[in-house]
Amino acid sequence: MKNKTKKEIYDYLYITIGTCILAAAFHLFIKPNDLLVSGMGGIALLIAHFFPISLGVIYLVLNIPLFFVGWRSIGMQFLLKSIWGTVILSLLLSLFAFLPSVPNAFFGGILGGILSGVGIGMVILAGGATGGTDIVSIVINQKYTWSIGTVMFLINVAIVIAGTFLFGWQKAILTVISLYVTTLVINFILKKFAKTQKKEEHLLSP
Repeated sequence: MKNKTKKEIYDYLYITIGTCILAAAFHLFIKPNDLLVSGMGGIALLIAHFFPISLGVIYLVLNIPLFFVGWRSIGMQFLLKSIWGTVILSLLLSLFAFLPSVPNAFFGGILGGILSGVGIGMVILAGGATGGTDIVSIVINQKYTWSIGTVMFLINVAIVIAGTFLFGWQKAILTVISLYVTTLVINFILKKFAKTQKKEEHLLSP
C-alpha cells in the first residue's frame, strides 16, 4: 500500500512537470511562430471561427464526452489523472504567458515539437492525459496495436489540414513538421521508459 501511494504521488508529480514543459513549449516556440493549434484546441478554434461562442466553453464541452470515454475504457485513475493534467495545463498556459518568445518558424517548430513530445510523453507515461486527442489516442492504443504517438499525429494532421483552408498552407506545413517531431519523441519516451517503469513496479511489488 505504501509503495502504491508513493507511485501515485510520483505520477501526479510527473504529470505536473510534463504540463510545465508543454506550457513552456507553447509560449516559447508554438505561439510566437503562429503555428496552427492542433488537437481539441484546433477543433475548438475552427468552431469558434464560425460561431460566436467562447473558445474556453467550446474546449470544455468537447472534452467532457472524451473524459467519459476515457473513464469507461481505461478506468477511474486515468480519468482523475487526466482531469489533473488538463486543469494544471490550463493554469500553466496562463501563468507562463510571461516567457520570452523565439521568433524563428523552422527552429521554433522543431524545438517546440521536441519539448511538446517530452511533456506529453511524461504525462502519458504517468497514466494520464492533457485532454482532447491525447485521450482518443490512448483509447485507440488500448484496442489496437497502433502507437499512441502515431494515432495522435494522424488525428492532429487531419485537424491541421482542416485549418489550412482558414489560416494558409505555409503555417500548416510547419505545424505538421512540428507534430511529426512530437510524435517521434512521444514514441521514443513511451518505448524507452515504459520498460524501465515495468521493471521498477516488478521490484516494488510484494
